[in-house]
Amino acid sequence: MAVTVREVLDDALVATAEPQVEVAGDSLDNPVRWVFTNEREDVASFLAGGELLVVEGRSLVADGREKRADEYVKSLVNADIAALMVELVEEVTQLPKMLVKAAKHEGLTIIGLRSRIPFVDICQSVNTMIVRDQMRMQMQVDVMSTSLRSELAQASNPKAVADGIANLFGSNYTTSGALGEGVMSVFKSVSIPGLSNLPYVGKLLFSYNSFVYFGVVLCIVLGIYINHTSQGRSLRAVGENPAAADAMGVNVTLYKYVHILLGGGICALGGAYVIIVTCNGLWTYNCINGLGWIAVALVIFAGWSPYRVIIGSLVFGALSVLRLYTPASVANIPQAIFMMLPFIATAVVLVVTSIHPSHKHQQPKSCGVNYYREDR
Repeated sequence: MAVTVREVLDDALVATAEPQVEVAGDSLDNPVRWVFTNEREDVASFLAGGELLVVEGRSLVADGREKRADEYVKSLVNADIAALMVELVEEVTQLPKMLVKAAKHEGLTIIGLRSRIPFVDICQSVNTMIVRDQMRMQMQVDVMSTSLRSELAQASNPKAVADGIANLFGSNYTTSGALGEGVMSVFKSVSIPGLSNLPYVGKLLFSYNSFVYFGVVLCIVLGIYINHTSQGRSLRAVGENPAAADAMGVNVTLYKYVHILLGGGICALGGAYVIIVTCNGLWTYNCINGLGWIAVALVIFAGWSPYRVIIGSLVFGALSVLRLYTPASVANIPQAIFMMLPFIATAVVLVVTSIHPSHKHQQPKSCGVNYYREDR
């Protein structure tokens, strides 16, 4: 199934722009082939059909274009676009009346965006969704093709061939490598009654998916475990001085193996978050893109404390999405600069901690050092 205009409106990133259907055209179920942004009046000559066209509202009234709205709408309808998406902020907050009239007459769907969001992020998010859907379909074809070859290879007569084909198309197949919509729906943003609707704070802290809340709870639980339980104190002793811990009767090897496995599992959850939430359920090349280094810097920034990791995550997370909430009218900074901020902060943290080390918040002395009981 192709991605539709309705599904685009449900996209988490697009939702941050507060989309509203200004003109309901023929259908919100029109398939979207690609997202394209171009504010030229003759943009129709660049379109091949099925595009979701994204433009600024002020471009529709520049140079007297409002008077030619009828021709503009007709050209888009003739180009067979899926819908027109218009940013309605600052100078232009309402669609031109002539444009609305022409769109209703021609059956063109127009969606208004009430909050500013970089068009490149819209294109990236929706086009990733489209590619994911296309890859899922391709994998379904590949699975069916492999199964068909297997059935035909085992068939010894025409009846066996017919039975094999019937078995193939009568069975349900799932793709390997792409998560189904049922699984993806579990990890969508969760609304917390009484908290998500709070002014400012609600959207800032209580409008995330289950992964985020689980991460916060996990940090608190690990903080209690490490600092307030006998096993946690033994673990800290193993990290600082395994020989002393061994002398107290702690099984150093067992503690290391068990907690390394647990740590690796928690790291795997971070990777799962990137795949399921960031990449919409499909692994893509270079999807981690340096996030591992940010995680390392976060641990150093937090001084190896699970509690401070929560605060550090908010800081690094804020730097990652700052570009989405900085109006161009306030600071006309290239998007590449915003995308660099988390990595710049990572470099600064590593440099500062190496120049001014804190003995209280340094990594455990025996971290990464092999322990041989015979050398005690």
